Amino acid sequence: TIPGESGAQTYDSPSDQMMDELRMVGNSICAGLFYFDDLEASYSPDPPTPPVILNLSGETVSFERGGDPVRIDAGLDAVVEDPSLSGWSHGLLEVRVLFANGDPVLGFEEVDGVTLSDGANVGSVVSLGGTEVGTIIENGPTSSSFRLTVELTSSATADAVGTLIRAVAFSDADIMSDETTSELVIVYVTTGCGLRNEISTGWAHANVEVVPPRTPPAITGLDAAIFDEESVGAAPQLLGQTVTVTDRDS
Repeated sequence: TIPGESGAQTYDSPSDQMMDELRMVGNSICAGLFYFDDLEASYSPDPPTPPVILNLSGETVSFERGGDPVRIDAGLDAVVEDPSLSGWSHGLLEVRVLFANGDPVLGFEEVDGVTLSDGANVGSVVSLGGTEVGTIIENGPTSSSFRLTVELTSSATADAVGTLIRAVAFSDADIMSDETTSELVIVYVTTGCGLRNEISTGWAHANVEVVPPRTPPAITGLDAAIFDEESVGAAPQLLGQTVTVTDRDS
């Protein structure tokens, strides 16, 4: 066990089991409770405050099947705050479409200085203003969600993570469906060593309404049009034709 008093506790040769138990305590080694350096562990009695995502939860955007991707942040004003200044090295930005109703696709728009070395593919380096702030380590379906995950670097900041959230884009690969569906998108931000828990992770959610593609209007009654061309120089006139225009999206 670890003594309750504050201050460093040093062990000459702790067992593997002891080290594993230390790693389990609070489920948050790198989130601020424990810091390891080879065989030494220091303990802080005050847990950190988790990061916070502002100006995102509850927003809804609409994606038209077959159209361009849409950014999930409707107001394009999401920001991240890190009250504990825990640092972001090996932290995570995770975007999940929970229990997807369709065939979701997640990525980033290259806006506001965000660039990608290889699109949204796994291994793509994510940079902001030319500085590497993360690498995509996951992008695809799981048993319960579709997940895009970026492992952050020591160059990442709360402002940088907020910029990445504003650049997250959603689309749906099923462009032929005529159904309207709603997708729930959860965004997690984790400081420290990427251990997602209540003291190192903040989250927010957005909604995406996926609507069928717009259908061009239908024009009927011109299949066998008969024109009066007897008046030279006059505009042709339809004879006995009933032309109907139908808005097939209404």
